[in-house]
Amino acid sequence: MSAGTQKPSAARRALPLTIAATVVVVFLPPGWLGWVGWFGDLAALAIAPASQPAKMVGDWLDPARSRAVDADAEALAERLSQLELLLHQAQERAGDLERRLAEVEEWRLLYPDVDIDPLGASVIGATSDPTDRELIVRAGSKHGVTPNTVAVIRRDAQLVGRVTRASTLTCRVRPITDPTAPRIEGRIMFDAEGNGLRCSLKPAGDGTLVGDVGESVGPRPIEPDQIEAGMTVRLDDNTWPAHAQMLVIGHVESVTDDPDKGLRKIVTVRPSVELDRISELVLWRVPSPEEDG
Repeated sequence: MSAGTQKPSAARRALPLTIAATVVVVFLPPGWLGWVGWFGDLAALAIAPASQPAKMVGDWLDPARSRAVDADAEALAERLSQLELLLHQAQERAGDLERRLAEVEEWRLLYPDVDIDPLGASVIGATSDPTDRELIVRAGSKHGVTPNTVAVIRRDAQLVGRVTRASTLTCRVRPITDPTAPRIEGRIMFDAEGNGLRCSLKPAGDGTLVGDVGESVGPRPIEPDQIEAGMTVRLDDNTWPAHAQMLVIGHVESVTDDPDKGLRKIVTVRPSVELDRISELVLWRVPSPEEDG
């Protein structure tokens, strides 16, 4: 027999030892195997430094793809933000249109016999002249607005003023409280039957109107001493259109004696809101004969 067949090889001799060692390790308590983890840590230590360079090599081999993935993610995130913004803006516009339609319907119910065509419009600013703070409104001749068109706000049927000029897309409204606004005639209301006192008011420059109290109006005589703070003052001025009569000028803030006219009274009237700070108003357009036909 040859030497190769008479003596077992080294591999054959090692196999039984390997099997025996494996069996022994399997049945050892877990606490005795901590030394095995050393080999795993050693392998991780050897492999980890190569992982980052491998990624860098991959990016270097195909940089366009890496940049494209990042760019696509950023573009999608930006587009999502834009769509969310557009959605919020559309919801806001829809809500604004619903509010304006509701206002128009309410005006028609309140004034069914008045031949007007109410138009809700936004106040987009004021003139830069500090002595003449007219409101710039987003509505013009294209929308049927003309000079002297009456401007109001929904709250309390509050009178704002009149249009002084109108361009194609915008117009200017001078509030009744503007220092350059003319004197306005009103009626201090005492009851629903129209009994009251006349008053002639001019802007005081602080958002109020001040003026003398005049004669009694209505079937029941009224004395100036009966005026109380909080009473409503309505428009009673024939220089204004008929459909503007009895709109609210404001409410009595105070009443004092006129130092120059003895028993005469001076009344201070304040509108329900600051007219030079409003953001929305309603323009009472008057339909032309062509539109009526």
